Amino acid sequence: MLYSVTGMAVLMAVNYAPLVYFALRAQLARLPSGLTWAAASAGADHPARLRRIVLPLLVPALLAGGFLAFASAIGEYGTPLVIGQRIGYPVVATEIARLAGVFPIDLSLASALGGTLLVVGAGAYLLGRVAHLGDLRVAGRSHYPPPALLPAWAKGGAGVVVAFFALVGVVAPFASLITTSLLRLISQGPRFGNLTLEHYAELLTAGTRGFGALTASLTLALIASLVGLVLGALAARADGAVAFVASLPIAIPAITMAVGYIRGWNAPWAAGLSVYGTATILLLYYVAQYLPFVVQYVQAGQAGVSPSFERAARVHGAGAFVTFWRVAVPLLWPHALAGAILVFSIAFRELVGTVLLRPPAVHTSATYILQQFDQGSIASGTAMGVVAMTAALLSTITARRFAAR
Repeated sequence: MLYSVTGMAVLMAVNYAPLVYFALRAQLARLPSGLTWAAASAGADHPARLRRIVLPLLVPALLAGGFLAFASAIGEYGTPLVIGQRIGYPVVATEIARLAGVFPIDLSLASALGGTLLVVGAGAYLLGRVAHLGDLRVAGRSHYPPPALLPAWAKGGAGVVVAFFALVGVVAPFASLITTSLLRLISQGPRFGNLTLEHYAELLTAGTRGFGALTASLTLALIASLVGLVLGALAARADGAVAFVASLPIAIPAITMAVGYIRGWNAPWAAGLSVYGTATILLLYYVAQYLPFVVQYVQAGQAGVSPSFERAARVHGAGAFVTFWRVAVPLLWPHALAGAILVFSIAFRELVGTVLLRPPAVHTSATYILQQFDQGSIASGTAMGVVAMTAALLSTITARRFAAR
């Protein structure tokens, strides 16, 4: 079933389901409990409260999350590359990559497809933003927690569904990756005599291709996160047009931006710049593509800080820089750092732009995995996959902890 159009769609749905979840979770956190308490006091049962109060308030967040998931999935490259090519089902993203990277190269057609993808993806993103406006149209929250939204039997059913989703979508794939990465011979299965750590040892041995790919990913992701930390914080502080421009890449499919980098840095005006064909272009791509995460984290932090702090400092004679350094930075640095950690997490395993823009001599964790799979070295590829997933998981947990401060 996995190697089919349905399997590919299910896999992408599992990948992008968290976008809808986070949108709904944020709206549930803002749900005015006074409305549900009033309905419960008036005798409304659980189904009536859900139908008449909760669901209407969740519709904007559901639409916003759905549009964002669609905007992200329309430019998906990894899943169609691995599964779609095997079943002869190309999508726009894989076709753009083929046109831009496989002879005969046709950058004009790749740009045209990228522009179409941009219009569709950005349109879906903007529709999601419009739908999100409905999140604000709720009454003020009560200091009391809301009554139970679901009866006990429904909570139990929801728990079973979530547990099944976690088992099938997270635990089973990760366990399979770990098991495969420990096998000396794939054909002999997970027997004690067939278990080894040599694939991980290769990743940590200087001079090997795995070590070079891991080092390149760590270096590029670390520099991109540090540059993004500074630029994103400054853009968020500037607000207005600067923050808007810095946030634009979130609405641009990654494959479209990668094609834009190919065309832009191959233009005559860039002939004297040593960017294309070097690791620098990957760094620029990572910073531009993921800068919106830092901007949004810092803006979210600013929304929760009263402007009276900075005004008080200015009233007492502090200049703009002193106010920024002594007041804004201590209050906002956890949010900026959380965004930078998230940039590191995503840039470390980035695939789409890396495949199209990397120099021939540079491999990252993502391209190393693809290369190992193409060569039949499944265990070596999955070992790198386990490292990448572990780094992403730890980075995400750390980012959430800092953002909660």
